[in-house]
Amino acid sequence: MDWEKSICGDRIWDLAYSRFHLIDRWFETESIRKQLEKEFLKTYTEKANVGRDWRKRLKYYGTLQLFDGMHDFSDFTEVKGMTEEQKNNLEKVMR
Repeated sequence: MDWEKSICGDRIWDLAYSRFHLIDRWFETESIRKQLEKEFLKTYTEKANVGRDWRKRLKYYGTLQLFDGMHDFSDFTEVKGMTEEQKNNLEKVMR
């Protein structure tokens, strides 16, 4: 079990974090990302009590994910041992 980032927080923050790290970062094809995102959001919002304004919060938290990535991009990619191709893909997503 990994408790490194274990917190009790907003479910939409978890959703934005997961969407960025599981979909946006790893799938280059727009149509594939859109389909995965559609299914991911549908399933998550059906199972979790996300409230009425979840789309607004998701957009806000998604933007924060990008800022976080831009803040420590070189440190993050070096620590993760990413290849140049992976770094370029991630940088493309953030742009």
